[in-house]
Amino acid sequence: MINLPLLIGGALFIVLGLFLLRFMPETAFTPAITQNRGPARQMVHIFTQGLKSIKKKHFLIVMMAVTFFYGLYSEGLDRLWIAHIIDNVKLPAIVVPPIVWVGLINGTAMVTSIAAVEYIKRRLARTGKLQKVWLLTAINSGMLLAIVSFAVARNFPLAASTYLTYYILRTTNGPIYRAWLNESIEPGIRATVLSTYGQFNSLGQIISGPLIGFIALKTSISISLVVSGLILTPVVILYLHLHRRACKPPTSSMSP
Repeated sequence: MINLPLLIGGALFIVLGLFLLRFMPETAFTPAITQNRGPARQMVHIFTQGLKSIKKKHFLIVMMAVTFFYGLYSEGLDRLWIAHIIDNVKLPAIVVPPIVWVGLINGTAMVTSIAAVEYIKRRLARTGKLQKVWLLTAINSGMLLAIVSFAVARNFPLAASTYLTYYILRTTNGPIYRAWLNESIEPGIRATVLSTYGQFNSLGQIISGPLIGFIALKTSISISLVVSGLILTPVVILYLHLHRRACKPPTSSMSP
């Protein structure tokens, strides 16, 4: 019953929703949007207000581009990595269904990433802006190399280790990226700006999904995964750009 995990997962989400409804109510939230707008107008209003706020800061504009590229690269990889394992990688001689090996890889990645994220959380409070951008540059460069290595892997140890490396780096990247982004957004507009970023990420996924799928159809899954990894190249370049700006000494407003 390959659908059994999906049924169990759906049931657990329902239980979680009921638990949160009872024990985590929103008691201090005041919506910034008037309730007489319909859902479509509310979405457009949030998006336009977020854009206006983002345009005021160069940093937020750059990070908006980073978010868009995150959406572009991730969709193809998230949809095709299992197909790559099953179709292109020589699995161990132990006779078990391929989905078992996929589950072992994913489970190991999740458990390992918990330790990585906990370590980053403890270090993040003592990390300044310059250190964050260096970390993000290194992590995203590592993600790019791990994805390309995973795409060309044909034996199980290399495929499993490169995917694990990518997964841990991706999970570690998230808290650092979000912490740095939140530091630069005014609290009064944070929810609106973050919502806009989420829409740009989704836009990247919508664009790249069919495109990466078409590349896989016309060439191979491996080539489409390589393309997904290379989409991270602009992210690394943008972080290097932010690093150069962070290294510049602040200009004085006083005349000599």
